[in-house]
Amino acid sequence: MVPAMGARARFYAPFARGLHEGGLHMEVTDLRGQGESTPVARRGVAYGYREMVDDDLPAVARAVSAAFPRSPVVLIGHSLGGQLALLSSATELTGVHAVVLTAAGSVWWRGFGSVRGLRNLVGSQLFAALATALGYWPGERLGFGATQPRRPTIVRAHQHAATTGRKGGSPTRTNRTITPSVDPEAD
Repeated sequence: MVPAMGARARFYAPFARGLHEGGLHMEVTDLRGQGESTPVARRGVAYGYREMVDDDLPAVARAVSAAFPRSPVVLIGHSLGGQLALLSSATELTGVHAVVLTAAGSVWWRGFGSVRGLRNLVGSQLFAALATALGYWPGERLGFGATQPRRPTIVRAHQHAATTGRKGGSPTRTNRTITPSVDPEAD
């Protein structure tokens, strides 16, 4: 299980118990800087999507595969965890048989209609500006997304995706397009 931004692994304990009682193996991980994982998110600590997609999730997949070598590895991602799991599965991640998403839609503002979309666009800009000004995102104090690092920040990546409909790429990687769940021209 790959959690949502700000959700600790223990939040998913009832879900994990239910799957285990149904005969399935279930492992839940904390996202980097959240819950019991390290490094602790604070001013001066730098990580973002790239580290979680390219480093953390492949390590989780390898650990789960080693612990349960006869079982298929299925990443279940909730919200940001779903986006990370899907992005990671499109890279060199090996040993994952499937990805299941829940509440992991696009944050692109045009996918929400004019009023709600504009509100989401402005909100994402304000979140990114506040994270830049403070040097980190104080999510636990503000009640959204737990504490996040500044650069490359999860909040800044969220703002970029909300603005452009794309996850940031680099010259060596494909820029990943996020398809809106509704027709933006319909409103």
